Amino acid sequence: YIPVKVIKMAKDNLCLPIAHICNLCITSGIFPKSLKKSIICPIYKSGNKDQIANYRPISLLPALSKILEKVLNSRLTSYLERNHILSTNQYGFRTNKSTEDAVKAIIDDITINLDKNQKCLGVFLDLAKAFDTVSIPILRAKLESCGVRGLPLKLFESYLSDRTQSVKILNFTSTEEQVTF
Repeated sequence: YIPVKVIKMAKDNLCLPIAHICNLCITSGIFPKSLKKSIICPIYKSGNKDQIANYRPISLLPALSKILEKVLNSRLTSYLERNHILSTNQYGFRTNKSTEDAVKAIIDDITINLDKNQKCLGVFLDLAKAFDTVSIPILRAKLESCGVRGLPLKLFESYLSDRTQSVKILNFTSTEEQVTF
């Protein structure tokens, strides 16, 4: 791993090589296996320290992996927005949209409908651990249905496959295990 501190200190010299690596990944459709290794560190939240439920798992990835993820996220988001695939009512994980915007939209809708003497109904879901339950085949099919095909789809498949993780507690690191979805 190249530490973040080193990348920040040498950013002027590393910018072109990192851009070259990102471009190679995009043009080959391959996310490097070395960038798919995470180290899980359990971080204590509160309560009884002997209860595993009182720890939050933090996944540490190589800095270069995070850079490449940001590039891919930016490209995918740009594609989805440019092709009007994202709902205007999606506020999470969107640039320049917030929970405050979502609340304002709900209040506006309620106000408009009440002014028209119409009934209003709201259903709010808290999808706990939603990202832990994503089906990779369904995600792949959804990407394809949105027009993500060829090398971009191959790259996302590569990103999601052959991932490994180990757990680090204090100075002990477990053996690396395959991540299954």
